[in-house]
Amino acid sequence: HIGASSALDQYALGDDTPTLVTWSAVTSNAGFTLDPAGYAVVPLSGTYKISFGLQLVNTDNVAHDVYTWLQVNGNVIDNSTSRFSIPARKSGPQPTYNRAQSTVIFNAAAEDEIRLYWATEKAATAGGTDGVFLEHEDAQTTHYARPMQPSTIGSITFISRPQGQTV
Repeated sequence: HIGASSALDQYALGDDTPTLVTWSAVTSNAGFTLDPAGYAVVPLSGTYKISFGLQLVNTDNVAHDVYTWLQVNGNVIDNSTSRFSIPARKSGPQPTYNRAQSTVIFNAAAEDEIRLYWATEKAATAGGTDGVFLEHEDAQTTHYARPMQPSTIGSITFISRPQGQTV
């Protein structure tokens, strides 16, 4: 298994542009490798389950869709796409927040590279262009104490080895 999260805001590479979800911290790990480029390498062949959450923020006056999907070694995994609609911002400078959660079960061989991608029709920019991005929030102490909110959080868990394979 591996658990990872990100304490960084993440911006799509552009409107309608597939963008790799990145991870800045490993929270637990047994056998996986997390490459700094943002992908995990599985330790052995088998069936896996990935569960993830993305903290979506929309700063635009229009609702936008966000898509996520999984790739193994650059190949899209069938039936792994999820679509999330995030409403227009609430008012003035107040954005709308939406937590996108999904789970995918897939097969992988030892040393396969697992990547999670996202895209939106309207990408926000760090410079202030309105649209959608993935936001983190540092731990808070005012109004009430709470831990950091990661922009991304996820885990990959080994379910079983290939049928007929012995240890």
